[in-house]
Amino acid sequence: MPRWDSVLCDSMYSGYVRSSIGDEAIKLFVVALRKSVLPTEFTFATILNSRMCFCSTDLGMQIHCWVWKTGFDADMIVANALVDMYAKLGFVECAMKIFSKMVAKDLVSWNTMIMGLAKNGQGVEALRIFRELQGNGVKPDRITLVGVLLACSYGHMVHEGKRIFSLMEKKYGVMRDLEHYACMVDMMGRAGMLKETLNIIETSPHSHSLSLWNLLLNVCRIHGDLVFATIIAEKLLDLEARFSLPYLVLAQMYGVRGRWESMAGVLKAMEERGVRKVREYSWICVRKHIYVFKTDQLFHWEGKAVYSMLQLLDWVMNGVGCVHEESTLYGDCCGE
Repeated sequence: MPRWDSVLCDSMYSGYVRSSIGDEAIKLFVVALRKSVLPTEFTFATILNSRMCFCSTDLGMQIHCWVWKTGFDADMIVANALVDMYAKLGFVECAMKIFSKMVAKDLVSWNTMIMGLAKNGQGVEALRIFRELQGNGVKPDRITLVGVLLACSYGHMVHEGKRIFSLMEKKYGVMRDLEHYACMVDMMGRAGMLKETLNIIETSPHSHSLSLWNLLLNVCRIHGDLVFATIIAEKLLDLEARFSLPYLVLAQMYGVRGRWESMAGVLKAMEERGVRKVREYSWICVRKHIYVFKTDQLFHWEGKAVYSMLQLLDWVMNGVGCVHEESTLYGDCCGE
């Protein structure tokens, strides 16, 4: 192997993180330190964007300690990465503290903080940061307004969200794109404004986007509107006949209502048309180890303990009145 230096290691870190194997980047980081290869600002900016730091609080804080020890805590790019990491870990106060202490902030800094607050349900604070951004003479871009609209959605501030959306081009000079429309669909859908949400999709330049109709269908499921869900599902199937989501959502909604024949009919149609559910994954980090689960994984090497814990959690949830509508029915029928 060539001589170890920071340039070589930084290239390797970047490759690992881009390939979603951040654990290898962390291992290499430890080896590099043992070989007296000093980290750079690029090292920390890359590693802090690794999935490993987003799922392990201990690891993220250890990397932060190294940032402080090596004097890169004042670097704007590294500070941006730290704000992003703490926000994704749910430590919004830590993210805000780092953001507030930043001497220099670029648009990425503001966007990261606004998005972090929005995704943690702190919509009012996100709008305050947005106003502060404007007060500092910083011009928002499309990402800024995605974060602001998300903040309005998660913060149930429909009126403010609609106002900002209407002013995007005139006041901020930002063209609306698919993500902005998706935020509006999510926001108004959460508020139960299904007809108005449908109108936004149909009159938008993205009326053929699967993602927008997908969002609206999920909103119908949340609100339990089977009639509207059926209409949206048919629209989705017109756009993409082999899309599995409409079948699965309708099957779930029929099952919750005890309409077994209708549910069976939907699943049969799905099978006859050769539509397969896309395999999905979820993961959790426990005691510095990442456990991955697949939607069609009926057996797991620690399955007995996992399913026993799930049954216990289900029992506790039911005891406090949190009855999840999918029950075991949706999982058994739809492969979850």
